[in-house]
Amino acid sequence: MALTLAYLKECFICDPATGSLIWRVRPESHFLTPSGQVLANRFAGKEAGSMHAKSGYRRIKISGTVYLAHRIIASLSYEIEPDALPPFLDHKDTNRAYNAVGNLRPATAGQNARNRGASARNLLGVKGVSKRSDTGNYEVKICFQGTKMHLGTFYSAEAASEAYRQAAERLHKDFARAE
Repeated sequence: MALTLAYLKECFICDPATGSLIWRVRPESHFLTPSGQVLANRFAGKEAGSMHAKSGYRRIKISGTVYLAHRIIASLSYEIEPDALPPFLDHKDTNRAYNAVGNLRPATAGQNARNRGASARNLLGVKGVSKRSDTGNYEVKICFQGTKMHLGTFYSAEAASEAYRQAAERLHKDFARAE
């Protein structure tokens, strides 16, 4: 079954300001059996979905398929069919649980990646900065339009971090995230 805007409107009350979705009493046409409707409507008036511990996204199961809450909220808030939404919706503040429509913006895969923090594998915890084992200096690299650019080598992690921040703001604009 393809998810439609009309179907979502029958399922949820959406508050775009807070990013919450509340289950409605759903019509009989949503279910194969009356017992399915009775079971589902026990949740009417309650917040839809649950937080996925690993990804941090709120996920909602509808007719056996799992959907991300922020995509449903965007569809309902902007009155756009779910399959017409852009492939990526970026959380401006990087908090995947905060789905207020003002925190969501269309993005490309690259823009979405730019708005991430430092990798968990980054031992320094400073995005774009690594410590050279041969000199003990801090090397800075940034990726832009598929090309990794060397920004320089610095004596301190602070100076290296500042170099990355400045380059990120210049190259990545609104999607820059330096921490």
